[in-house]
Amino acid sequence: MSISEHEAKVLSDFEAYEAEVATLRARVAELERELEGMRQRARAAEAQRDEAVSRSHESLTESVRAKADAARLREAMEALVDRIDFVSQHDEYRAVWECAQLHRGPYRGPTYEHAFNAARAALVSAPNAEPTP
Repeated sequence: MSISEHEAKVLSDFEAYEAEVATLRARVAELERELEGMRQRARAAEAQRDEAVSRSHESLTESVRAKADAARLREAMEALVDRIDFVSQHDEYRAVWECAQLHRGPYRGPTYEHAFNAARAALVSAPNAEPTP
């Protein structure tokens, strides 16, 4: 039982198509592996992005909190400096010191003068820290 030339040609073409299909299936499998690798890299990049966004948000929150704290501290320091200035210029306060100096001599103990002047200088030289919304 021999096959005709036509049948042989059909068989040859079929085998060629099968080989081409096998090559294409291998290429599809290769592309699917490549696509999966790309998806894994994309998921890793998304995770890194999400972590960076989270760190950025935390940093921004801390910055806003620090600016608000700085503004509150500045306000408290300004109030303290103003109050010390007011008290030191008050007539009754001055009279107490004058009386003490008359009876006991000049005061030679520790004072807040240096710290007070440093606080005043810091308030003058520091930028006004306003909290940002």
